[in-house]
Amino acid sequence: MKNGMNGQRLMVAIREGNVDSVCSLLDEGYSPDTTDEANIPGLVISAQAGHAEVVEILLAAGANWSRPLVQIPGQGNGEWGGYQKPGAMAIWAAATAGHQDVIRVLQPIMNKWFGGILVRICGEGNLAALRTLLATINIKRFSSYGLIQAASSKGQIDIVEVLVNAGMDVNTVDMLTESPPLVVAAENGYLDIVKVLVAAGALVDDGMGAEAPLLAAAHEGRVEVYN
Repeated sequence: MKNGMNGQRLMVAIREGNVDSVCSLLDEGYSPDTTDEANIPGLVISAQAGHAEVVEILLAAGANWSRPLVQIPGQGNGEWGGYQKPGAMAIWAAATAGHQDVIRVLQPIMNKWFGGILVRICGEGNLAALRTLLATINIKRFSSYGLIQAASSKGQIDIVEVLVNAGMDVNTVDMLTESPPLVVAAENGYLDIVKVLVAAGALVDDGMGAEAPLLAAAHEGRVEVYN
């Protein structure tokens, strides 16, 4: 397959969203895994640009989305979420750029990855990316990943409010912290988030023993939260 510098014809077509050219070049033998000069795969570039049909074509042509890149991309990790697998990079790029149509193409294929990516988005407070995913997937299916916990641990009150309004269960215990969101918010001293969660029906002290938010706040010396 043609790749490397010879593959830049394909990269130009991908950036332009030129479906006919992408198809023709793939038929000529260009690799669907062609990368640019910074080692960013065409799949990721098309996702970031919002070219949903190109994303679909590259995936159908066998583009790698599940194996880590051999060479680390030359651009900053923040742009791609710090991921090295093209699929995760593409999800992050599409979500942060607000391309719902691209997410709809990626989700059926890469569904199992959305939970972890949502956790990172919530922890970092990326409200735009969260809204993109809320509009395209059922994030309630990922409640056990601890989306509210991730936001609560970092003081991301805007994210917590959006998740609560989206109907996320405020009493779900996640896989990582093994605690409900209120405990996480209480032990980190985020009083505003505690108030939001309590107003949404979070259990304050319901026979949870060591997992009670009151005890968590007391243990960490969070007097305002305890009160």
